Amino acid sequence: MSSGTDDLFSWADHLPEEETVRPVPSRAVVHYQRLRQAALAFLAAREPDALAVNVPPRFRNYKVAAAAFWRRQTGRNRLVEETAVVQVFDRHDRCFAECADRQKLVDAIHSLREEREKLEAEIRETEPHLADTDCLFAEYRTWRYRESENPAYRKLCRKLDALLRTLYRGSRLERVRRAECADRLYLAVPAHVMDPDELGEEWGLIYVYPDGRTELIREAEKLPCSAEARAHLALNIASAAKANVLFSNGVSGSRRYYRCTRLPKRRRK
Repeated sequence: MSSGTDDLFSWADHLPEEETVRPVPSRAVVHYQRLRQAALAFLAAREPDALAVNVPPRFRNYKVAAAAFWRRQTGRNRLVEETAVVQVFDRHDRCFAECADRQKLVDAIHSLREEREKLEAEIRETEPHLADTDCLFAEYRTWRYRESENPAYRKLCRKLDALLRTLYRGSRLERVRRAECADRLYLAVPAHVMDPDELGEEWGLIYVYPDGRTELIREAEKLPCSAEARAHLALNIASAAKANVLFSNGVSGSRRYYRCTRLPKRRRK
């Protein structure tokens, strides 16, 4: 961590000895909290109807760092139209499953990605009908490469997909994807910790800089998600927000006993 983390806790050195000092969280915890804060800011900038941190995507045996949902008006009702989750990791190796030949898999994926780029350049020449016509500027045009009839490209994509499944099998990212709870999935990591080529194509990638600024490196694909799954995640977001609502309104306690305390003060702008 940078020296800014040390400055964050410098106040503890000046307290009187007789005062009880709360345990200082480890640097790993602080680092995770800052990444989670950045993930929340990223979602908030997209103006969702609701969002929360530490949200279980399906079941409560694991949680994503942040999640949000957007609603739309349909007659007299407002339905959840889209959901998104952001998972955060502070280290490169934590993004993948535990396997002995992980580095070999990553190197093979890089090699196949380079080969795929050459084939995609060939497809742009031989199959121009795969280009989306909505964009006026060719440099910003998107291509439906997966619909290509090029046999070499199809074979390469199957091989690349198999390597990615092996790399992520059993990892938390794979568990989140298989939950099928969100329309868009994002991974937030410290800047340059992960290359976009190492991430499954359905995932969006966010870089988080030391000052808290975020940069969207790759947009997430829109995934098929049922209305029931969206509603389930929306309920989990509401449930996860309960602790923050109680704290911000000065209510603390557990189980059936709660008491009112002094309201936390908001810093003046």
